[in-house]
Amino acid sequence: MPVALEGADQTATLGFTDLASNGASATVGGIHVDLTPPTIAGTRAPLANAAGWNNTPVTVSFTCDDALSGAPTPPVLAGSIRPRDWRLFDT
Repeated sequence: MPVALEGADQTATLGFTDLASNGASATVGGIHVDLTPPTIAGTRAPLANAAGWNNTPVTVSFTCDDALSGAPTPPVLAGSIRPRDWRLFDT
């Protein structure tokens, strides 16, 4: 029995009856379904000059949010420009 609605702490109940008309059911709880992707936004400080450059270290900060599952706090990058590939997964 699929649980298709988004939400925390859902339950699903399934019942059945055999050919002798004996019935039984089982309920499973604690089902969490999160269909909404997390969000991420970045800021930098200080801002670039009029030509679009920085000649001092730049700190890049990220904020993440996931209202249902929660999101980890990403790292703060500081210092010289180094490419980074940070991946946040909605678990």
